[in-house]
Amino acid sequence: MTGHRVLCVFATMVILGCEDTSANEPAAAPKPAEAVTDDTDPDVRARAQGMTLKRYDLNRDTVADVFKFYRVEGDANNPVEIMVRKEMDINHDGKIDIVRSYDDKGSAVDEKTDLDFDGRFDTVAIYKEGVVHHREIDVNYDGKADVTRYYAGGKIERIESDRDHDGRIDTWEYFVEGELDRIGVDADRDGMADTWERKRESVPEIPSESGDAVESPAAAQDEAATGN
Repeated sequence: MTGHRVLCVFATMVILGCEDTSANEPAAAPKPAEAVTDDTDPDVRARAQGMTLKRYDLNRDTVADVFKFYRVEGDANNPVEIMVRKEMDINHDGKIDIVRSYDDKGSAVDEKTDLDFDGRFDTVAIYKEGVVHHREIDVNYDGKADVTRYYAGGKIERIESDRDHDGRIDTWEYFVEGELDRIGVDADRDGMADTWERKRESVPEIPSESGDAVESPAAAQDEAATGN
């Protein structure tokens, strides 16, 4: 009888020992999603953003130089592609040098450019109604904008510069009809111009019908800006 019990206990232990215990083991951690950065392959970035991608080989070396990203709207029977971004490798080194974004109407919104081909963007152009409104430039390639150029009607209107690279604007250059008119410099670093240098002759006054001299619009603009 005793021997029979021993055999039963042994058989039970063997059965339990052979039982699958994997259900009690902690589940393996899920594999993290692949990080998507500007250096990631365009196909991977397009898929991650739910877009379609078209490639173009401009210099015919079998390597794509231009990548256009499209958002697809509509249904399966009537899909509509809307281009939202274009990336360009202008020196054919395999790295993107220009990235331009578009709105739903196809007008440019902004554009980033790598001027020295080091893989980092040095200028950012901001568009309004499809034309450049201002352009930020990193002249010493430290990752911070030092110069901002403002445009009006397709012509340069003003340039603001941080010449000592302390993060504050210290020089203002104003243009009239695309020509440099005056320069203001902040010498004591209080955020305001201390000196102004005029770069062109004074705008002549415009006589009115009454015979009195009337200040020209350009001269009025100069006075408002300089405080004179």
